[in-house]
Amino acid sequence: MPHGGPFGIQDVLGWDEEVQILAAHGYAVLRVNFRGSGGRGMAFTQAGFRQWGERMIADINDAVQWAAADGRVDAARTCTFGASYGGYAALMAPIRAPGQYRCAIATVAPTNLILMRKWGDIQRRRYGRDYLDAAIGTDEAVLFAQSPVAHVATLDVPVLLVHGQRDDRVPFEHARAFEKAMKDAGRPLETLYFAEETHGIYGDDNRRTYYTRVLGFLRQHLGAP
Repeated sequence: MPHGGPFGIQDVLGWDEEVQILAAHGYAVLRVNFRGSGGRGMAFTQAGFRQWGERMIADINDAVQWAAADGRVDAARTCTFGASYGGYAALMAPIRAPGQYRCAIATVAPTNLILMRKWGDIQRRRYGRDYLDAAIGTDEAVLFAQSPVAHVATLDVPVLLVHGQRDDRVPFEHARAFEKAMKDAGRPLETLYFAEETHGIYGDDNRRTYYTRVLGFLRQHLGAP
């Protein structure tokens, strides 16, 4: 379960509702402070700059292999699940490591980094544009190469794509673009869209729907724990 942000954010020991939901249903949950995360100094954070789909994803995939190395978890029954950057990473991890995962759940995920430069609230401010220059860069060829939409033909796992249609941080256009790319490539895709949600799933009824769907998807592709 890679965290969102991604830069300067860190997972810490303590209560987390999503982790507890999964653990309560019998799943082991791995959270990784990959390069770019906070808590380890500026150099560690900056080591993730322009590495959204490269070294940061490599850290996540390496951690999964580490967790399975001593047999505590079943390496053949692993799924990625995250929101925002975590949703992006949930898609890129199986793209970068074919055969390592059984499924992916991507919530409010940036799916095309070129769109990050053109849509949403970050690029509307000068500070936000400067941040994007440092964090993901300006070369559109590189940005597209690090985008999930560019690799749907090699995405070898079932995907559940979740998005709020009023998301202003990662606009719904990202979900549309990914859904179209998957359809054009003849790849199956499950979607769960919420008309009134923004960058996250917040309404009580919607959260019940969301987690019921997530748990059902995991049960379908990983088997009952």
